[in-house]
Amino acid sequence: MDSQAKLMQHEANEQAAPISTASPPGTIQAPSRVISGFSRWGVRLENAVVIVTLIAMVLLPIWGSCLRLAANLWRWYLDNPAPSDPRLVQGLDLINRFAISGMGSMIQHGSLIVGLVGGAIAARQNRLLSLATATMLPVGWPQRVARVFAGAVGAVVSAMLALASYQFLLTEREAGYTLAYDVPRWWVQCVLPIGLGLIAL
Repeated sequence: MDSQAKLMQHEANEQAAPISTASPPGTIQAPSRVISGFSRWGVRLENAVVIVTLIAMVLLPIWGSCLRLAANLWRWYLDNPAPSDPRLVQGLDLINRFAISGMGSMIQHGSLIVGLVGGAIAARQNRLLSLATATMLPVGWPQRVARVFAGAVGAVVSAMLALASYQFLLTEREAGYTLAYDVPRWWVQCVLPIGLGLIAL
């Protein structure tokens, strides 16, 4: 009787014990988990690029305005000195040391980055104009057909633009133009084929 009671108690404990679904240490994760991890990091990278670029586009003009204000205040402090006044020249030289070269070109290329990466984010969230218009159709097969058609057309157009932008990038690389501080302009323009490729996908 004692052995039978112990056997029944052991079976009851096994049924009540929770089943662990965690992988033992040292095991390799499934490919789906690895892919989902990369996709999460990709989403964070896209958002970070847009946020940092927007902050830079806001701060650069403010910094330039502050430097111009400092130069005007220095002229006012010297009571409209002559252009060759040593005090004016030294003060303006000191202010120009804090100036950022190629600020206008940086802002223009920042708009390019925000536009392309923002388009990739909108495509990821199904908020592109070509995809969003399908929601105006009746729910059911008309909406599904419209989504497939709009997605296919958008992907083909984006792929063609990505190919054209890659060819444009090669010409810019051969030309050797610089953005600022001897940074090649084609480095920033790499966002063209990359962003359009992400939209096509």
